Formats: sequence, structure tokens, C-alpha cells
Amino acid sequence: DGGVLWANWFRDGDVLERRRCLLETQFDTHWQPVDRARLRRQVKSERYSAALFEPQAFHFHPLKYARGLAGTLRHLGAAVHDATPAIGLRRDGGGWRVETPDGSVDAEHVVLACGGYLAGLVPRIDASVLPIATYVIVTEPLGPRAAEVLETQAAVYDTRFAFDYYRLLPDTRLLWGGRISVRDRQATEVERLLRRDVLRVFPQLDGVRIDHAWSGLMSYARHEMPQIGRLDEGLWHAQAFGGHGVAPTTVAGEVLASAIAEGDPTWQAYAPYGLASAMKPWGFAGAQATYWWLQATTPSSRTVLRPTRGRTGARAGQRAIERDRPGDAGPFRFGSARGQSASKMPAAPMPVPMHMVTMPYFCLRRRRPCTIVAVRIAPVAPSGWPSAIAPPSGLIFDGSRPQVRVTANACAAKAS
Repeated sequence: DGGVLWANWFRDGDVLERRRCLLETQFDTHWQPVDRARLRRQVKSERYSAALFEPQAFHFHPLKYARGLAGTLRHLGAAVHDATPAIGLRRDGGGWRVETPDGSVDAEHVVLACGGYLAGLVPRIDASVLPIATYVIVTEPLGPRAAEVLETQAAVYDTRFAFDYYRLLPDTRLLWGGRISVRDRQATEVERLLRRDVLRVFPQLDGVRIDHAWSGLMSYARHEMPQIGRLDEGLWHAQAFGGHGVAPTTVAGEVLASAIAEGDPTWQAYAPYGLASAMKPWGFAGAQATYWWLQATTPSSRTVLRPTRGRTGARAGQRAIERDRPGDAGPFRFGSARGQSASKMPAAPMPVPMHMVTMPYFCLRRRRPCTIVAVRIAPVAPSGWPSAIAPPSGLIFDGSRPQVRVTANACAAKAS
């Protein structure tokens, strides 16, 4: 609810106009320009120069969404096996056998939707994505102070490659996410880094307590597009949604369900964005170096806008807007995936919850009852909190036309 604001981190307004024109001319989607004065009334920060408002967009609680899907599956007769790791997968006759510590499941179809947590279960699929970490914190309830930060129900994210994204929760807590790294950090490190990012935008929040901090792994493909397809007969995958938001994951589920249940060939439209090698382990170095380069070449806050004056947090805010040092991203990480959750205490690594869903259905092609198994692995978040919160990008990946290319002068072309 409340829509989404895409706030410009830079002075150059062309980045907003190019995006607005792209959406208008190619997707018949209309984002509304928001000038600096109006934006300043909604987002109480000197950080941004202007914004685009997407009124049709919405933000929601992804953990509740996942639980709602699980409830619907149970209602339809599926079995949802919480905390059940899939430790092996092999061919078994004409189908597949998924091994777990306490038994196995035989299925004609298996869907791997594990994001950054596939952990080598199927090497060919795992080799095509890089697990990249992002971080989230939640403040204490701000109460009346919330109005000193945001007077909008919109979610906000900015125009940088590795942007901040945040919104107010119903109980006036500020939910804040950002940064990307090859390193999945402990909660105390996440709190330290994101607190600095918060103060860079809202120095008036100096001293606010952070109640929760966690990290999780997204999956990125080398071509930066989702990978949706079939590796072998009955073995499907949907991954590499990092940076694309929740909407394309839902589309992928619908596309693969239709392919399995009805033989719908729509999934083949995603073939141009296949399982290209992520070139591990060198891909990790390339991803981290790219992020460091973009950090180093992003203009610092002081060269663009003014920090807030006249508040006790101004000095801390001024320190916080110092340009990030490349060393902040930490060393490369090649170990196993872990998720953490914590409040003010250092977090011990927690096992990543793995969920298997088995769904019986009648297979028309084989004319007999069959079973589909979906393996879903997710990072840990504090109980009751979202496991991720990224506003939709506004560009929904449409598999029916994967080759769309748009030039920067799309509006000019339309006008002529």
C-alpha cells in the first residue's frame, strides 16, 4: 500500500526522465514526477534531488505472503515439510528421488527454487548463479519521531546500483535494507553498516535503537536476468531473481506450474536467459570489484546536497555521509550459506530452513496419479519479520518479449 518512490541520489535529473519515458512509451506505465520541494515534505532528508512516484505499486510483508502460499497449498492437499533439507537428488527410473536425512520422496517433477542457497545440490544449476548477500535492519518504534523522517506511506528506494530501500511499518518502526556483498555478515556487523547508511540519509535518527538485524543471500546470474527453465525431463529451476523483487518470482511459479500441469510452452520464452556460468570462484571477485567500483565512483553526499543542521544528530550524520570505503565490503566468502537473526546481541549462525512441498496431481500425459516436489530454501529472519523487503522495480520481466531494447531518446522518438 502507499505506492513506491524512486528517489534520485544524484543532481542529474535525466536518470528520472529516461526511466519515466521508458515506462511510458514501452510499457504504458505512468510514473509521476516529484520535485525536490514536494519530496522534501514527504521524505525529511536533504539527500535526494527529486523522485518518481509509482502509484500503482505496493509493498507488503513477504514472510506473510510465503506463509499464505503455504496455507493455500496445504488446503489444496499438498504436504509442506518445514526444516527438511534436500541433501541429494538423483534420477530414479522415469522420475526423480529427493533424499532427506530421514527419508526420500519420489516425484515425476522437481522444481528447484533455492535462490542463493542451492549449495551444490545440482552443480549445473548452482554454477550459474552467484549467492550475493544483502542486509536489513528494523529500528525500535519511533512513535511521534516517525513524522520527522517520513510523512508518506510509500516505500522508498534510490537510483544507485546498490540502493537503500526502506519504509515505515504499522507500529512506526523503520525497516531499512541495502548494500550487496559476497559476504554474509553477522547481525552485529549488519547493524553497524546499515546504521551508518540510515544516518547518511536521516541524521536526525542518531541514537535510535536497532532492534533487529539480519542478512540473506540473493541469487544473481551473469546476464542479470531471472533463469526459468528445465534442465532435464522433469527437473525445473527458477532462480536469479536478485534485484528484481517478488513479482517475477510469482510469475515464474505460475509459468512453471502451467508447464507441468498443462504442458504450456510459455517457459521456453525465457530460454535466451539460460544457465550461463557464473564463473565461480572468479565471479565472486568480479561481483565484489564491480560493487567497490560503483561505490568509489558514486558522488559523496557532500558534493550533492546538504546534511541536516540544527539537530543533535547533525555531527553524527555528517560523519555518516563520508564516502564508503571499499574495505567495508569485507573479504570474499566461499563457505556454506547461513542466515542470522539478532537484536542487540551477536548472533550465532542458524541453520537455513529448507522446505519441501509435495503436491499430488493427475498426470494427463502418463494417465496416472503423479507427484511434484518443490524445494524452497530461505534465509532466517526474526520471527514475525519480513525475510526481505525490496520495492518492486517497476519493470516486470515479461517472458513473452525477452528481447525488448529501448534507447534513451524514447520520449523524443515518440514526440516526433
